[in-house]
Amino acid sequence: MAGFSCGVTVAGDTCIVRPVGYLDDATGREMRAAFQEPLQRGVRRFVLNLQGTPVINSQGITQVLELVEELVYDQQGSLALVGVSELYLEVFRTVGILHLVRTFPDEASALQR
Repeated sequence: MAGFSCGVTVAGDTCIVRPVGYLDDATGREMRAAFQEPLQRGVRRFVLNLQGTPVINSQGITQVLELVEELVYDQQGSLALVGVSELYLEVFRTVGILHLVRTFPDEASALQR
């Protein structure tokens, strides 16, 4: 989808993923793909910064949930969320995402976990 990007940065033993743009099914799959190379290299600590994704539709929520399940259950990794609006915090709470991840006010806080 035009206008969507997903930056990946490694900070120590943690990978930070920063999607920018509208998060739907297609862009959610693109976001999830950004986790694959670090996972293959053995990274298991991740930060997902959603500050650049002001709109997440229901399929995007599903992609985030599937990402969390893959990282936490399948890969025995951990995921911290930052930059999540109050609206999406409530949505993530409702669908059970917040039971599997921790939220932080910013990346610096998430990296210190």
